[in-house]
Amino acid sequence: MNAPNTFVACSATLVAPPCEVFDLFANHIGRWWPMTQCERADERREIVLEPRTNGRFYQTGCATGIELLGTVVACVPRRTLIIDLGLDAQFVPSPAPRTSLEIFFMELADGSTRLTIVHAELDRFGLQAEAAQQGFAAGWRNILVAFTTFVDEERSDSARQQQCTERKQSLRPGLY
Repeated sequence: MNAPNTFVACSATLVAPPCEVFDLFANHIGRWWPMTQCERADERREIVLEPRTNGRFYQTGCATGIELLGTVVACVPRRTLIIDLGLDAQFVPSPAPRTSLEIFFMELADGSTRLTIVHAELDRFGLQAEAAQQGFAAGWRNILVAFTTFVDEERSDSARQQQCTERKQSLRPGLY
Protein backbone atom coordinates (compact mmCIF):
# COMPACT_ATOMS: atom_id res chain seq x y z
CA MET A 1 0.00 0.00 0.00
CA ASN A 2 1.28 3.47 -0.87
CA ALA A 3 2.01 5.99 1.84
CA PRO A 4 -0.48 8.85 1.89
CA ASN A 5 0.71 12.04 0.24
CA THR A 6 3.79 10.58 -1.41
CA PHE A 7 6.00 13.40 -2.65
CA VAL A 8 9.36 14.37 -4.13
CA ALA A 9 11.37 17.44 -3.18
CA CYS A 10 14.53 19.03 -4.50
CA SER A 11 16.21 22.33 -3.83
CA ALA A 12 19.14 24.51 -4.78
CA THR A 13 20.72 27.69 -3.51
CA LEU A 14 21.01 30.50 -6.04
CA VAL A 15 23.26 33.51 -5.59
CA ALA A 16 20.50 36.01 -6.33
CA PRO A 17 17.75 37.67 -4.29
CA PRO A 18 14.29 36.01 -4.20
CA CYS A 19 12.69 38.77 -6.32
CA GLU A 20 15.13 38.05 -9.15
CA VAL A 21 14.89 34.25 -8.81
CA PHE A 22 11.08 34.42 -8.78
CA ASP A 23 11.05 36.67 -11.85
CA LEU A 24 13.43 34.44 -13.80
CA PHE A 25 11.53 31.30 -12.79
CA ALA A 26 8.00 32.52 -13.44
CA ASN A 27 8.25 35.21 -16.10
CA HIS A 28 11.06 33.70 -18.18
CA ILE A 29 10.16 30.02 -17.92
CA GLY A 30 9.99 29.71 -21.71
CA ARG A 31 13.69 30.60 -21.93
CA TRP A 32 14.99 27.88 -19.61
CA TRP A 33 12.45 25.04 -19.32
CA PRO A 34 13.79 21.97 -21.17
CA MET A 35 11.47 21.19 -24.06
CA THR A 36 11.26 18.21 -26.36
CA GLN A 37 11.59 18.92 -30.06
CA CYS A 38 8.65 18.93 -32.44
CA GLU A 39 8.61 16.43 -35.28
CA ARG A 40 8.54 19.19 -37.92
CA ALA A 41 11.48 21.58 -38.01
CA ASP A 42 9.25 24.60 -38.66
CA GLU A 43 7.25 24.05 -35.45
CA ARG A 44 8.30 25.34 -32.07
CA ARG A 45 7.16 24.51 -28.55
CA GLU A 46 6.81 27.15 -25.91
CA ILE A 47 5.99 26.97 -22.21
CA VAL A 48 4.19 29.72 -20.32
CA LEU A 49 3.44 30.33 -16.66
CA GLU A 50 1.03 33.07 -15.62
CA PRO A 51 2.24 33.88 -12.09
CA ARG A 52 -1.05 34.87 -10.49
CA THR A 53 -3.89 33.06 -8.75
CA ASN A 54 -5.93 31.19 -11.39
CA GLY A 55 -3.12 31.75 -13.91
CA ARG A 56 -2.37 29.02 -16.38
CA PHE A 57 0.71 26.86 -16.75
CA TYR A 58 0.66 25.62 -20.33
CA GLN A 59 2.60 24.73 -23.45
CA THR A 60 1.93 25.54 -27.06
CA GLY A 61 3.21 24.18 -30.33
CA CYS A 62 3.78 21.00 -32.25
CA ALA A 63 0.33 21.24 -33.86
CA THR A 64 -1.35 20.70 -30.48
CA GLY A 65 -2.50 24.23 -29.80
CA ILE A 66 -2.53 25.00 -26.09
CA GLU A 67 -2.00 22.11 -23.68
CA LEU A 68 -2.85 23.00 -20.10
CA LEU A 69 -0.28 21.61 -17.66
CA GLY A 70 -1.79 23.15 -14.56
CA THR A 71 -3.46 26.07 -12.86
CA VAL A 72 -1.88 28.41 -10.32
CA VAL A 73 -3.74 27.90 -7.04
CA ALA A 74 -1.72 30.45 -5.06
CA CYS A 75 0.93 32.99 -5.90
CA VAL A 76 2.83 35.12 -3.42
CA PRO A 77 5.42 36.98 -5.55
CA ARG A 78 9.00 36.42 -4.43
CA ARG A 79 7.81 33.71 -2.01
CA THR A 80 5.56 30.91 -3.28
CA LEU A 81 3.85 29.39 -6.29
CA ILE A 82 1.39 26.53 -5.85
CA ILE A 83 0.13 24.82 -8.98
CA ASP A 84 -2.62 22.24 -9.43
CA LEU A 85 -0.67 20.07 -11.87
CA GLY A 86 -1.91 17.71 -14.56
CA LEU A 87 1.17 15.78 -15.73
CA ASP A 88 2.02 12.12 -15.86
CA ALA A 89 5.42 10.85 -14.69
CA GLN A 90 6.93 11.54 -18.13
CA PHE A 91 5.86 15.22 -17.87
CA VAL A 92 3.14 14.70 -20.49
CA PRO A 93 -0.14 16.62 -19.97
CA SER A 94 -2.75 14.40 -18.38
CA PRO A 95 -6.20 15.25 -17.01
CA ALA A 96 -5.89 12.86 -14.07
CA PRO A 97 -4.61 12.41 -11.50
CA ARG A 98 -4.15 16.00 -10.35
CA THR A 99 -1.20 16.64 -8.04
CA SER A 100 0.21 19.63 -6.19
CA LEU A 101 3.40 21.43 -7.23
CA GLU A 102 4.73 23.82 -4.59
CA ILE A 103 7.66 26.12 -5.33
CA PHE A 104 9.24 28.09 -2.49
CA PHE A 105 11.68 31.00 -2.77
CA MET A 106 13.32 31.54 0.64
CA GLU A 107 15.75 34.38 1.26
CA LEU A 108 18.87 33.32 3.12
CA ALA A 109 20.92 35.49 5.49
CA ASP A 110 23.48 36.31 2.78
CA GLY A 111 20.79 37.55 0.37
CA SER A 112 20.83 34.42 -1.79
CA THR A 113 17.72 32.30 -2.40
CA ARG A 114 16.92 28.73 -1.46
CA LEU A 115 14.59 27.44 -4.19
CA THR A 116 12.65 24.33 -3.18
CA ILE A 117 10.32 22.37 -5.45
CA VAL A 118 7.88 19.96 -3.76
CA HIS A 119 5.66 17.77 -5.92
CA ALA A 120 3.06 16.29 -3.58
CA GLU A 121 0.05 13.97 -3.67
CA LEU A 122 1.80 11.43 -5.89
CA ASP A 123 -0.14 8.71 -4.04
CA ARG A 124 -2.99 9.70 -6.39
CA PHE A 125 -1.21 7.66 -9.07
CA GLY A 126 -2.36 4.56 -7.18
CA LEU A 127 -0.41 1.46 -8.11
CA GLN A 128 1.92 3.60 -10.25
CA ALA A 129 2.77 5.96 -7.34
CA GLU A 130 6.27 4.56 -6.82
CA ALA A 131 7.10 4.76 -10.54
CA ALA A 132 5.63 8.28 -10.66
CA GLN A 133 7.72 9.28 -7.66
CA GLN A 134 10.91 8.02 -9.35
CA GLY A 135 10.03 9.67 -12.67
CA PHE A 136 9.19 13.02 -11.10
CA ALA A 137 12.27 12.94 -8.84
CA ALA A 138 14.52 12.63 -11.89
CA GLY A 139 12.48 15.14 -13.90
CA TRP A 140 12.44 17.85 -11.23
CA ARG A 141 16.18 17.45 -10.66
CA ASN A 142 16.75 18.00 -14.40
CA ILE A 143 14.46 21.02 -14.39
CA LEU A 144 16.24 22.46 -11.35
CA VAL A 145 19.62 22.01 -13.06
CA ALA A 146 18.29 23.75 -16.20
CA PHE A 147 16.99 26.64 -14.10
CA THR A 148 20.13 27.09 -11.99
CA THR A 149 22.24 27.06 -15.16
CA PHE A 150 19.95 29.70 -16.69
CA VAL A 151 20.18 31.91 -13.58
CA ASP A 152 23.97 31.62 -13.54
CA GLU A 153 24.14 32.59 -17.24
CA GLU A 154 21.70 35.47 -16.80
CA ARG A 155 23.64 36.84 -13.85
CA SER A 156 26.94 36.48 -15.76
CA ASP A 157 25.45 38.35 -18.73
CA SER A 158 24.14 41.08 -16.40
CA ALA A 159 27.55 41.40 -14.76
CA ARG A 160 29.27 41.64 -18.16
CA GLN A 161 26.77 44.26 -19.34
CA GLN A 162 27.28 46.23 -16.13
CA GLN A 163 31.09 46.09 -16.61
CA CYS A 164 30.72 47.28 -20.21
CA THR A 165 28.51 50.17 -19.10
CA GLU A 166 30.97 51.11 -16.34
CA ARG A 167 33.93 50.97 -18.77
CA LYS A 168 32.10 53.07 -21.36
CA GLN A 169 31.19 55.67 -18.72
CA SER A 170 34.84 55.91 -17.66
CA LEU A 171 36.08 56.69 -21.18
CA ARG A 172 36.67 60.27 -22.16
CA PRO A 173 34.35 61.66 -24.83
CA GLY A 174 35.50 61.17 -28.40
CA LEU A 175 37.89 58.31 -27.76
CA TYR A 176 35.66 55.46 -28.80
